[in-house]
Amino acid sequence: FMKMLLGALGYDSSIEGYTGSNWQVNVVKQAMGIGLDDGNDNFVGSKTVTRQEAALYSFNMLQATMVEYDTKTTVNVNGATVTIAGDKAQDKSWGTGTNNDDNIDPDGFVQFAEQYFGDLKLYDDTDDFGRPSNMWRLKGVKIGTYPHKADVTYTASVEAGDIYRDLGLNHTVNAGNVTVYNNGVDDEDWSLAIKRSSDEKVANSGNGTLTEVFYDSDADKVIITTVETYVGTINKSVDAKGDDPAYVEIAVESAPKGVSGILKFETDEEFEDDAYVLYTYSESAEEVKSAALAEEVSGTVTRSENSKDDEDFRKALTIDGNRYTDSVNIAGEDIGQVTVDNDYTVYLDSYGYMIYIEEVENTNYALLLSAADKSDYVGKKAELVFADGTSDIVTTDKYYGGDELGTGYNVPASYATGRAVIVTYKVDSDGVYELRAVTNKDADGDAIKGTKSVDDATEFTLTNDKAGIVLNEDASGKPDQIVTANSASTFVIGEQKDNLADIEEWTAYTGIKSVPSVTTDTDIDERADVYYYCKSSMVTVMFILPKTGVDIDDDTKNTVFLAGESVSNLIHDKDGDYYEYNAVVNGDVTTVKVDWNVELDDTDLTSTKAGELNGLFKSYSVDKDGVITRLTTYGYKRETYSKNAEKGYVGSNNDFDSDGNPTSSAIGIDRPSKNYTVILNTKAGVDAWTITVDEDAAIYYVDKDGEITVSSYNALAEDTNDAIYAHVSDWMVDTLFVQEVPTAKVAYGVKVNNYDENMGTVLVDGKATDNKTVEYERNEDAVITVIPKDGYRVKSVTVDSTDVTKALDKDGKYTIERIRSEVPVTVVFEKIPAETMDVYVTYVDSTGARIPDSEKHLVSVVAEEGKAYALLDSAANIGKLKLPEGYVIVSAAPVSFEANGYTTANVVVKPATYTITLDTSNLKNATAKITSGTTVEHGKNLAVTIEVTKDGGGIFGGNITATPNGFGHAKTDGQGDRSPLTLTVNLTAVKDDVVIEVKNG
Repeated sequence: FMKMLLGALGYDSSIEGYTGSNWQVNVVKQAMGIGLDDGNDNFVGSKTVTRQEAALYSFNMLQATMVEYDTKTTVNVNGATVTIAGDKAQDKSWGTGTNNDDNIDPDGFVQFAEQYFGDLKLYDDTDDFGRPSNMWRLKGVKIGTYPHKADVTYTASVEAGDIYRDLGLNHTVNAGNVTVYNNGVDDEDWSLAIKRSSDEKVANSGNGTLTEVFYDSDADKVIITTVETYVGTINKSVDAKGDDPAYVEIAVESAPKGVSGILKFETDEEFEDDAYVLYTYSESAEEVKSAALAEEVSGTVTRSENSKDDEDFRKALTIDGNRYTDSVNIAGEDIGQVTVDNDYTVYLDSYGYMIYIEEVENTNYALLLSAADKSDYVGKKAELVFADGTSDIVTTDKYYGGDELGTGYNVPASYATGRAVIVTYKVDSDGVYELRAVTNKDADGDAIKGTKSVDDATEFTLTNDKAGIVLNEDASGKPDQIVTANSASTFVIGEQKDNLADIEEWTAYTGIKSVPSVTTDTDIDERADVYYYCKSSMVTVMFILPKTGVDIDDDTKNTVFLAGESVSNLIHDKDGDYYEYNAVVNGDVTTVKVDWNVELDDTDLTSTKAGELNGLFKSYSVDKDGVITRLTTYGYKRETYSKNAEKGYVGSNNDFDSDGNPTSSAIGIDRPSKNYTVILNTKAGVDAWTITVDEDAAIYYVDKDGEITVSSYNALAEDTNDAIYAHVSDWMVDTLFVQEVPTAKVAYGVKVNNYDENMGTVLVDGKATDNKTVEYERNEDAVITVIPKDGYRVKSVTVDSTDVTKALDKDGKYTIERIRSEVPVTVVFEKIPAETMDVYVTYVDSTGARIPDSEKHLVSVVAEEGKAYALLDSAANIGKLKLPEGYVIVSAAPVSFEANGYTTANVVVKPATYTITLDTSNLKNATAKITSGTTVEHGKNLAVTIEVTKDGGGIFGGNITATPNGFGHAKTDGQGDRSPLTLTVNLTAVKDDVVIEVKNG
């Protein structure tokens, strides 16, 4: 590459020896001699050049002087002209034609750029820090200003004698010939003589300050520039828009005198918010000139130095065995206040000096509600609400009530509005807590109270996903005071209580996108106590104690979905005892730890139940190790979704039956179109509903093993048994989980249901089944054989609900063709009944005594159809009985018998009972009734008493006659008798029902 550049400058390879075995040596020697390698201190001529090196060497060539030769001796070899001798190369001078001398160097010679790039010009200039520089222009348009390379450079304090020595001077340069700039501004008072062994310090030089010295030997003048490095944090980054370039805002931590607040620096480089950056600032241009990320070192401080006698090394820290000295522009913690054995983070400038110190803040935040002294009955205690949403009354190393935490604090013995304090805490091995109030710093760097509180009578507004939190409003309802939060801010919100001291349950949220919206008002029940701490410009932690009327609008921002099938074994380590689950936390697919006794809706679960969680949970809390210690379900707050509702929750947690099938309120899903619509709960049929899906909805698929993947609307497919979990807002699904429930494996085979093996046997393809399914391939045939035992027969055979009894062949076989499922077979056997049976019948009364004079006789009875017994009083048999005269059957037990057998049987009988009634159709002007003797047993005598009453009363004018139709004689009486008249009719040996006619005469 260098050989090519030399050729472009006019060097002849033949004359200069760029051919042959030593050509590389000659090229390198020539290139270095004219400065083509300037800027690369590690130049190696034999190595292939990089892209950056090629650009550097080409840039140097633009400024290099071209050469020419006065005479050359050439010969023609086979048609080619070859130079065999000539003068040495000489700098090429401008002729009488075009003359671009002074475009690059006014030396009368031709530089490459002057020859070939006539519009490119180089000017002597100074940059914004006062350094001698090259300023390039093309066609009059400025390309840029680039400082010369300094003759000597320092990054610590420097004296005039050091410069004298390092420049290799042999004479003093008077102060009048020395100009000193700091950050681009010069001051005559800073000028100093450069002389041997002088201990006069260069103004503003020091640790972390770049001091550059430029010596003009022709004029015997020296320019000294100092560029200080400062530190700040990135407030925000702004992307380029239209003609406006990208830039960052730097919140200064250290700065030149008179500079403060937020500085702007145009750059395309990306920085994280709150990142510590090093920056330089030109006081002459009044702008930031560079910004770079500071190097970060963290560790335990083992030594702190703060010597007032040694100004150059007056401050240093030793961290994990490495000693770091401070920059002159160090900011952050005062080294004199650094505590040995505590953890600190130091940020280093580009020269290795400490430029910012901060204690590694104890991020164990808590809200101190109240404190008790050792003189109290309970001892030294503190009531704390931790940043993970838990709370406890802890033992403390000392009393922290009143103003023990510092001036301005007044911690009560029981909670009182406005008096809580945000603290950090440490816990020793005995479980004793050491508390420290959070602090900020004032303009002088002094510690001030860090806990801020909001007047509970103001209108406080925290809106989900909006960084600005309105602490109060003015009379017109406009925000009067705002604090900002980001994704790292922690919020802890208590349950709503009229008496805030009664709050027991707290929920923690991480990030402004996760926290519910909270709105208070001035009415008593709509107020809240709010405490917050800002480590820098953003809310670090905020505690909110709401009353019952406060509007808290929670959404899906602090939800967690746990995939039950992914649960790990129970794990025991330094973080505790927990299970791991695949999960979706605030929209991110991740893995979480769940405490083995996690609290679910105010109930501590057993370790077994903690390992059986599944579904979408409304909120969660974690401990300091990131283990989930508390879960809240949507069902706990009755926030389930109903058809056509504006918002709510679909599905339920942990609702799976013993077979693993979901029993939640939403089973099955369908996507009827491509227009962001789904049908949920399709398995339930009439309970299914159609609902719109938000185009920005978060959709996830959970497979049978609990693996979670981000899905999309277009990936949704019809499924009738998958479990569905969804959150609905503004009448649209904004979060949707589809959890795979595997369809049961289709079994192909024959399943013989239980049957009475004492009566027979059922074979499938010649083998007993033992009441188990015999499996087949789809569409195969199977032959069942039904074999009854002796004395039994097949009553019925049902195959897949079809009665095939009559389809059995003579061997009891039936072929089940083309099996396409698990085919159930039900077989019923029965005992074979006899056709007839001889029974010796005896007639007895209810006591079992034989009826006198009754006949004991033989009856040939017929069995009931299909039965192994006979009924003596059935229609087929009752006519064969010889009942004693005047008797009727009371009961006749079924008679069991074998084929061709016989038996005896008793028939229980009783005498027949007859009724006595009156016929009064021929009775005039009177009525009659039986007053005694209405029934009589067979063969018994009976006196029937009849009472006759004359209409209107009085004396009968004639007789009344009562005549039975059998078993007795008529009775006549009544002439001249007063009404009513009594007649008695005597019946003898009654053997049937009797009608007595009563008439006049």
